[in-house]
Amino acid sequence: MNQTLILIGSAAVFLALLWGSVVVRHRVFLKKIEMGKRLAVEELLRKKLDLIPNLIETFRRHDMSRNELVDRLIKARTEARIGLKDSEELNAALQKMLGLENEIESLKKDTNFLELKREIGEVDEKCREFR
Repeated sequence: MNQTLILIGSAAVFLALLWGSVVVRHRVFLKKIEMGKRLAVEELLRKKLDLIPNLIETFRRHDMSRNELVDRLIKARTEARIGLKDSEELNAALQKMLGLENEIESLKKDTNFLELKREIGEVDEKCREFR
């Protein structure tokens, strides 16, 4: 009788330890996945931030009168780079600049501008997929 209780108790302890080990491993696995996603999003954000200076220079070749928008985008990019976070201000300024393609006829024909717009769109789409 005592041996049976000891055996049952030992099996219960073993199962509890096994379950605890599985739970810990699962949490570590989930943290690694989350960290991988975070690193991927940070890398995509760096790429997006690296595209902005080229976009600004391309935009300036077509329209020198919108310095306020350019300054706003530069400021938002600087702040995003410091904190390595995508911001509403950055996205709003980017969308405003990219949306001016319809108002500035020469932007519609600039292949560099169109390529930068496509690349930024792809980066934003990939970021959404990871989130």
